[in-house]
Amino acid sequence: MRRYTKNILVLFLFLFYPISAIGAEDRLILGISIPSADHGWTGGVVWWAEKAIKEIQAANPRLEVIFKQAVNHREQSYDIENMLENNIQALVILPHYPPPLANILRRVHNQGVFIITVDRTAPTLINDVYVAANNYEFGYMCGEYMARASGGQGKLLVMEGVPCDVNTLRVKGFRDAIAAFPAMTVMDSQPAHWSEEKGYELMQNYLAAFSQIDMIWCGDDDVLMGALAAYKQSGRQDVKMMLGGGGSKRVIEMIMAGDPLVPATVTYPPDMIYKAISMASQRLIAGTEYDKEVIVPSQLITKENAEQFYHPDSIY
Repeated sequence: MRRYTKNILVLFLFLFYPISAIGAEDRLILGISIPSADHGWTGGVVWWAEKAIKEIQAANPRLEVIFKQAVNHREQSYDIENMLENNIQALVILPHYPPPLANILRRVHNQGVFIITVDRTAPTLINDVYVAANNYEFGYMCGEYMARASGGQGKLLVMEGVPCDVNTLRVKGFRDAIAAFPAMTVMDSQPAHWSEEKGYELMQNYLAAFSQIDMIWCGDDDVLMGALAAYKQSGRQDVKMMLGGGGSKRVIEMIMAGDPLVPATVTYPPDMIYKAISMASQRLIAGTEYDKEVIVPSQLITKENAEQFYHPDSIY
């Protein structure tokens, strides 16, 4: 009976007494909203986000994290609405599709919440800090490498990503890099939506439409894997080089193994979400100030340096 009474008292204190060890007024609440793992790169984003959350919560008991993954922008907007009702003080968001999220982010910002947007943005999106990789540089490095490796000549195809600012900058960078090589001919350029399945389908169409293909730039390592599968199934031998981008584990393994079709890729690190979450937590804990834009540079990965970019425990 004594033990039962003691347990009831503990339960009463837990339910009705403020958390004295931390104190409600001392709690720091960080919201994190990202797309679900709908392709390889976003799978890497999820992995790095979970790693960041685990580390910052272990180091900071005061910090509470509300972490949501959304399958589309409507679900993401709903998640952020709920976070706002739970009194978040900072928000890290990688938008699923930026334009429709402008209104909810404006409300979040008007309530004094510190906002870091990651990777994708739009002119209407409000934020305090924007963290991203250099998409123009990403495309430029791919084009520059392809031009050098091919001797500046050949018939090539481009598989773009989802139509958005990120894709526009990548394609512009690529085209600017090859503009100095008039013997490099872009025969066609179509979206593959950063999807392995779409890359496979588009490559099948290209193989049927073009009897001679020297090079293919996929603009994304997931698209590259789909395109490679379709090409290898075709039995053709005309393609000399296929480049993607993103620095995925599968592609880095191919580069390290000396795959003749895939000699290089360019980084687009999903760990930018890790950086953004760390920044937001430091803002809450220490009031740290940041520049309006934090741009992570792209890096060329070849067989000579591939090992330093390889993370065997990562899913991307």
